[in-house]
Amino acid sequence: MKRNFWSDWRNWSLRVRKIYEAENIIDAELLAQMFRAHGVDVFIEGWHRQGALGELPVNAAPTLWVADDVLARAQNVLQLWQQWQTTTQSQADWRCPRCGEMVPATMLNCWSCGQAYTSQIIKSQESARE
Repeated sequence: MKRNFWSDWRNWSLRVRKIYEAENIIDAELLAQMFRAHGVDVFIEGWHRQGALGELPVNAAPTLWVADDVLARAQNVLQLWQQWQTTTQSQADWRCPRCGEMVPATMLNCWSCGQAYTSQIIKSQESARE
C-alpha cells in the first residue's frame, strides 16, 4: 500500500529524518527526483521559501526528509547523488545500460527510456577511464 507521505508526516504517524539540506529548490527537486526513481518517498520542507530568498536566514534552505524505514536506502541514494555531482563537474556523459543511448552528464535519467542513474553506471565510467 502506498502511503500518503504528506499526511503521515503531518500526523506524526511516521517517523522521519532530515537527510539533506539543499542550497536551493532546484537541487532539492533534482535530488527528490532521484530518491523517487530509486523507490524512496521523500518530502521537501521549505520549497515555498524560495520566493523570500535573501530575506530569510541561511538555515531556511529547503530540506529533504525521509521515513526512518527507508533511511538506509536513502543514504545510498544520497551517496550516489554526491558521486553524480562530482561526475557532472568533470562533464563525463554516461551510457544508459538499458537502451545504450549516451546521456549528458547533467541528466539524472536517460532521456530515451527513463533509466535512473545508478552506481553501476559510475563503476562502468570509472573502469572506462582506466
